[in-house]
Amino acid sequence: MNSSKKPKVVLTYNDDTYLLRFKGSLIRELIASDHQVYAVCPLGPSVLKIQELGATFVEWKVARSSSNLFEECRSIISLYKIYKHIKPDLVHHFTIKPNLYGSIAAKLAKVPVCFASINGLGFSFLEKSIKGSILRTFVLNLYRISFNLCNRVLFQNQEDISFFVDHNIIPREKAHLIEGGSGVNISEYKPCVFNKTQIDHLRHSLQIRENAIIIILICRMLKHKGIYELIESIRILDDRNTTFLFVGPIDKGNPAAISLEELTLWQQQGLIKYCGERDDIPELISLADIAILPSYREGYPRVLLEASSIGKPMVATNVPGCKDVVDHGSTGLLVPLNNPHKMADAIKYLIDSPDLRKQMGIAARNKAVTTFDERKVVKQILTIYMSYINPA
Repeated sequence: MNSSKKPKVVLTYNDDTYLLRFKGSLIRELIASDHQVYAVCPLGPSVLKIQELGATFVEWKVARSSSNLFEECRSIISLYKIYKHIKPDLVHHFTIKPNLYGSIAAKLAKVPVCFASINGLGFSFLEKSIKGSILRTFVLNLYRISFNLCNRVLFQNQEDISFFVDHNIIPREKAHLIEGGSGVNISEYKPCVFNKTQIDHLRHSLQIRENAIIIILICRMLKHKGIYELIESIRILDDRNTTFLFVGPIDKGNPAAISLEELTLWQQQGLIKYCGERDDIPELISLADIAILPSYREGYPRVLLEASSIGKPMVATNVPGCKDVVDHGSTGLLVPLNNPHKMADAIKYLIDSPDLRKQMGIAARNKAVTTFDERKVVKQILTIYMSYINPA
């Protein structure tokens, strides 16, 4: 540990907005417990808010989608230089490229403690093509090298731990399960926090009929979020009194990205309303009657945590991550993967069952309070940090 009175903790992400959204509460708690916190990520629109929390922002220029060897080596070298300058006591990496490159940079910079977090498996693990298979083998080998240099790897569900252990990427003793995923602010995301006037105004601004049932999908617009299957379910359902809100960015750097042209076409066909990326997520979930996530696989889906905390019934695929949040028949309905007919049936069942939706919403809120409270999640992470920074 360095000679400074305050231990230095670095959180490294590939995106400033996601760092703020998922790790803002961790930053606050670290600052409150007398740590110096450095947020290392590309420059973006959320940097000022990160700094307002008390963290020191350090820009790291890394391209999310680049496969140019020179550019990737430069990313590692620049991260090494950042760590060499900060001299942190602990670095914690999130998302794929920070995980792959961060521990190498940390080792070169002689950082004493290095953590990584797996918050779900990305494109290379979900894509079934030959290209996906080749990329998956390459990424697995990189993970094996990188995680060998880590002190701990934190996971959000047991299936991901089993995958990494079974593929001999990490020994089981290095894996640590964080209960509750990234957690959710149960005070910000709660039922009835917005009054009827506010909700009616939002409905009007989105041009949604007063009596329409609203089903909301919040995610990056990616193939692996099950969007094509959901569109097929909407066609099967053919319910013109139901509005499907699609909320989230088009991830142009991802090979699985859904194009704006496709989203626009579906909107013109009256299947969806595409809202793009928004910063009023609590209001949008409060407006909705049902939250949906037909993903192929998740770590611990934040949007379902938020919907659960606001007290909304959910429809999701019965896959790792989603099934950790949704209790089938209690807080929502789980449907088989790649089955648009079953998904349409589940949606229709909840549309036709307002009392059940209310009952599930209450159960979802109760589970959020007892299981998903971000304060409990942050406490778990801080306990692990302290075991390395200030060992007993």
